[in-house]
Amino acid sequence: STADLLAKHLSAKVDPPNSYNPELTDDFNNFLLKMLSKDRDDRPGNFHEIMIALREMRVFKVTAYKKKPGAE
Repeated sequence: STADLLAKHLSAKVDPPNSYNPELTDDFNNFLLKMLSKDRDDRPGNFHEIMIALREMRVFKVTAYKKKPGAE
């Protein structure tokens, strides 16, 4: 029912993003969990805080691909 779905949305624990993509760094995984926090006080206060945090962390443990020599 709609009420059950709403209750779940408000109280159910979020699956860690790295359970879907194990290549995410721990820092980025924890950052996403913070963004998804049920408690407003646990989430970043504004977009500026989000941008600063993203600039200082890697998203993936390894580079997704490397350019071949001579490729543009």
